[in-house]
This record gives sequence, C-alpha cells and structure tokens, in this order.
Amino acid sequence: MKNEIVKAQNTNTTYERYSDASKNKKDAIRLLLITLGVLIITAVGVGASIYVKNESGELVKKTVASADENTPESIIEGKVHRLGMVETVSTTYTHVSTMSESKQWFGISIPGSSNTFVITVEGKITVGVDMSKATVSYDEEKGEYKVKLPRAQVMSNELDDDSWKYFDEKSDTFKSLSVDDTDDAYTQVESKEEEKAIDNGILDEAQRIAGALVISYLSGIDVVGDNKITVVFGAK
Repeated sequence: MKNEIVKAQNTNTTYERYSDASKNKKDAIRLLLITLGVLIITAVGVGASIYVKNESGELVKKTVASADENTPESIIEGKVHRLGMVETVSTTYTHVSTMSESKQWFGISIPGSSNTFVITVEGKITVGVDMSKATVSYDEEKGEYKVKLPRAQVMSNELDDDSWKYFDEKSDTFKSLSVDDTDDAYTQVESKEEEKAIDNGILDEAQRIAGALVISYLSGIDVVGDNKITVVFGAK
C-alpha cells in the first residue's frame, strides 16, 4: 500500500490521517533510535531539548540549560579557573629545639649528650589559593565584578632530610643525625612550624597577594571594560 495522506475538511479544522504503511515506518525508525540509544539534542532559545531513554526504553524529551553561556561573568570565571592552584607565598624556617635533663628528644637518642642539647632542622612551607573554585558575580548598580575565592591553604610543609643536626657538647660542634633517627620527630616539628607561620599571618599574606594577582590579571580583559574588580575570600 502506498504512503498517502487522507484529508477531511470539517468547518475550519483540517484533520490528517496517515496510512498504516506510514505509521509502521515511523514506528520502525523510532524503535531503531531507541535500540541504538541515540541522543538527540536540539537548541531551543537559551536551553536545549534532549531525548533520552526512560526505564521503559522510550525516548523522553527533557529540557536543560544551554552549555554555551557566554555571559561576562562566565567568561571571567573561566579565565580565573584556568589559573588552577596558585602558590602565592613560601617561607623557609630553621626549627631549633633545646632540651635539658634528658638524653632523648622525640625518641632520638643523643650521643654524648649531658644535661643540655640542641637540635636543628630546616624546612619550607608553601601556601596557595585554589583559583579553580572561584565564582564571579556582577553588581550593575556599582559597576563591579566580585570574584569570590576559597581561603588560602597550606599546600606543603617539607623538612630537609639532610639538615637534621644536634649539638655535641664534647666537640662544641653540630653533627648530623640520620633520617632513621628522626622519623618520630617529623610530625611534631612540622605541626609546630605550621602553627607558628599561621599565627604570624602567612595565610593573610597569601590572600593579599592572590587578590592583587587576580585584579591585575583581569584588568587586561576586554569583557571587564571600565568596571571595578573586587576579590573576597570564603568560597567553598
């Protein structure tokens, strides 16, 4: 039987009926799409219509937001995200511990020590800000883009294995300690030095530098124009 359309006129309404062959053809195409699991996407305004299979294997239309959002906020946000984790401050330190009335320090036996001994070790703390978590909003009344960043965090705190030394009273000099001897002391030293650095404002300094970096970086972008840029911290 040929595919044909039968039309019937009833007042101002036109009714259309497809022949059985046409209907069977449509059903066959629909079944093929379902079988192959084809995903059909068609743009609709600022969103998109997506056809996906439901639990019964039928294609169901769903509308989602468009992935192509070229707002100034999204453009600025994307540029900041590409900076990734930025190291803004690093500081080196020398940890010095003086002990008395003991021949051990964090489990370390001190050869030849008497009532007093000194142990030193060098380390480095690095602090940064994760720019990939930035969010950007715009205040039209103020003409201002606000960039919200997560707070600065300690990225690393490393001790120099070769720098462990103890003071030998007999020779009046510092001598090296082996890495094996210092295993138990690592956590205590790193924790104390990190706490000290934070108390001295290393995180605040890292955020100050990160804020200045972002403002300088974004000031050269056309989409920002003459608008003001401010940076705040606290994004999760």
